[in-house]
Amino acid sequence: MNSQFEATRSWVDAHRVVAAHPGPHDGFLVVLADGKRVWAATADQYEEVLGRARVLAQKTEVAVKVLPMTASEFIGFTGMSCTDVARTPQEEAVFRALVTQTFRSAMMVAPDLATRREARDALMAIGEVA
Repeated sequence: MNSQFEATRSWVDAHRVVAAHPGPHDGFLVVLADGKRVWAATADQYEEVLGRARVLAQKTEVAVKVLPMTASEFIGFTGMSCTDVARTPQEEAVFRALVTQTFRSAMMVAPDLATRREARDALMAIGEVA
């Protein structure tokens, strides 16, 4: 059996979820079902996302992948740019509040010190903490 067959065969089974646990620099999760992005979430929601992915795989009978990503990977994967997110001052304020809330949450609940420090550094860089 060649390795290409093995990689392909692993996705033949319906109701299958494949997930990688987020690493210390991953801030996002992307869920793919049958090769299509179906939703994204922050990495601190890993257990909840994994549970939802299992339900999705069972209900739809397709393979589901949960992929952790860094912020840079997520932006590249989605093809986003800052102008896509905030085009008006009001949208910029909403986006800034969301980013700030996400980093503050990471500072409080991230399981590892490196992620908490990154969140603090990001908040300092945007002037939210001194």
